[in-house]
Amino acid sequence: MSGRPEATLIVMAEGAQLAEHDSPPAATLHVITGSVRLSTHDHETGSSIAVG
Repeated sequence: MSGRPEATLIVMAEGAQLAEHDSPPAATLHVITGSVRLSTHDHETGSSIAVG
């Protein structure tokens, strides 16, 4: 990794789900239209967070 921020654009249809995946420890989610339900799990502490 170069130390520069990375951006990924994902477009999803209503009702679509994104499977569990590895991601950087810090992220920004920007929703343009509609709503999302986000859940995450901290593997170091074992805690889970649900945002939605």
